[in-house]
Amino acid sequence: HNSTVDAAFGGSINSLAISSYSGTITFNRSLSVTGSVSQSTGAINLNGNNLTVGASFTMTPTAAGTTFTGGAGNVTIGGALTLSSAMQAYTFTAPSGTLSVGGNFTLSGATNGFSHNNGTVRITGAGTSVITPPSTVTKNLTFYNFTSTAAGKTIQFNNNAGAPAAADFTVLNNFTLTGASGSLITLQSDSSGTQFDIDPQGTRDVSFVNVRDSNNTNATDVTCTNCTNSLNNTR
Repeated sequence: HNSTVDAAFGGSINSLAISSYSGTITFNRSLSVTGSVSQSTGAINLNGNNLTVGASFTMTPTAAGTTFTGGAGNVTIGGALTLSSAMQAYTFTAPSGTLSVGGNFTLSGATNGFSHNNGTVRITGAGTSVITPPSTVTKNLTFYNFTSTAAGKTIQFNNNAGAPAAADFTVLNNFTLTGASGSLITLQSDSSGTQFDIDPQGTRDVSFVNVRDSNNTNATDVTCTNCTNSLNNTR
C-alpha cells in the first residue's frame, strides 16, 4: 500500500525511519525532520516539495526497488548523506533544485544509484566534508552543478586509493567555490601527495580557495582568483 504526507500535516517531526515497507510515500507538503532520516525499503517521492533534515540522511536498501525522488524541490541535510548499495541497488534522484549537504557525501558499494537530475549539490556547514564515490571499477561521481560558499570549509575528495582505477569527479555545468579573504575553502585529496581527478566541464567560478593534490582532467585550465596553491596540482 502507499502513503502520503498530508498537506494539512504540521510539517515537522523528530525523526523518520522507513523499513519493512514496500509502498511509496508521497509528499503533499514540505517536511522538516529535526533529527535523522533512514531508508532501507520502499520509495520516497517528494512530489515537488522540500525536505529539511537536521542531522543525517542514510539509504541502505535491504530490498530491491528502494528509491528516493527529489523532484523539483530542495533537500537540505545538516549532516551526512550516505547512500549504500552493499546489500541491494538503490536509486537516489536528487532534486532539480538544490541538494545541500553539511557533512560527508558518501556513495558506498559496487553500484552507483545517484542521479544529479540537473540540480545543484551545495556543500555547507563548518569543518570537513569528504566526498566519496562508489567502489565500482570506474568509481565516477557526476554532478550537474557543484558549489560551496562556506568560508573556512574543507572539501576532501576521496580517490579510493588502491582501487582498480582513480576516482573521477565530473561537474557538467557550474563549478563554484567561493571562500573569503582570511577564510579560504580548502580543496584537497584524502591522501596527501595523491591527486584526485576532477573534470569541470562548464562554467567555473573559483576564488579564495586553498588547493592541494588536484588534477584537472579537462583541457581548459581552471582560473582560481585569490587562491593558494598548496602544491601537487595540475591545471
